[in-house]
Amino acid sequence: MNTENFSAPAGESGTRELTIWHSYEQGTILGGTSKGDRAGELLGRAGLGWKWSRHIVTPDGDDGAWYIRRSRDKPARRGQIEHAAEHLRQAGYRVAVHLDTTPRDMHVSEAERADRMHKRAEALQAKAAGQNNTAASLAEQAECCFPDNGQPLLVGHHSYKRDLRRRERGWTKLGQSAELAVTAEHTSRRANTARKHMQHRQDPLRVTRRIRTLEAELRRWQHALNGDHDQPADTAVHDGREGRHPTPEWVTRAREEMAHIEIENQFDHWRAMRQQHLADGTANDYGPDKIKKGDFVQDKIGWAEVVRVNKKSVTINFMPMQSGVCFTSTVRYDQIRDHRVNRRG
Repeated sequence: MNTENFSAPAGESGTRELTIWHSYEQGTILGGTSKGDRAGELLGRAGLGWKWSRHIVTPDGDDGAWYIRRSRDKPARRGQIEHAAEHLRQAGYRVAVHLDTTPRDMHVSEAERADRMHKRAEALQAKAAGQNNTAASLAEQAECCFPDNGQPLLVGHHSYKRDLRRRERGWTKLGQSAELAVTAEHTSRRANTARKHMQHRQDPLRVTRRIRTLEAELRRWQHALNGDHDQPADTAVHDGREGRHPTPEWVTRAREEMAHIEIENQFDHWRAMRQQHLADGTANDYGPDKIKKGDFVQDKIGWAEVVRVNKKSVTINFMPMQSGVCFTSTVRYDQIRDHRVNRRG
């Protein structure tokens, strides 16, 4: 386990102490504070990328914590963490930082992700059902506020003001019911998105692109760490370097990013899934040896004719015009969903 502890500066022992933890299992969280106290307000107003969740339990056993979104199963965002710590220290807090940079096994993290998405989908669906029930109840209450026989308001009658107030309540409840029904529909869509998250994440085309992206990221970090300045500049990779001499902090970050890609078994996990997709027939291994000029390929938009075969992609007739001229576009092999051989002639 690779754990680092950073204490607050000396001379602030009389102030309250907060703790920032980072681990692959929980992500980056802040302990010793709550949503409504001064420290929470500082993080919320400062635009530092922290959010509050009442579902997080800190290592100290507190319910609820501030956290950095999408920090679970990722290397520590040291710059963002130190920025928040310095911001809190300037406000008079003592801040301790504990970083556990040990990656988890990919199978464990993916299983936990699937479980979280399942629970999230169920919770959102239950919430949507409750919102729909409340909307229906409000609609029924509104209906009771209007006379069944369609009697108009009797201006000048002793019941006029009472009847007017009742009808106004009815219109208010109808508006609330309509708004809540729209909210329920939105919540239901969120539940459906959570339900399909893992299916979307494990889509054969996305898995292929993810492998290619990981390979490219690993190469960029390795080239930058080796001092290969002939490679194209990459802001995310070179951020933190001072000219041709990388800082110790940047070297630490680079090694953590590479460990995140390699040691966490991401390659093994996604490549095994890719091989399973190929074996199941849900994915295809297209390349210049399988597609010829004149064939037809299908991408996410539709079918198109291949006009040129390249090393990493094919050029297709993208948009035919009335004049007979076609605009062309390129499709990478890992974006091709299906292929038809041209049998003309």
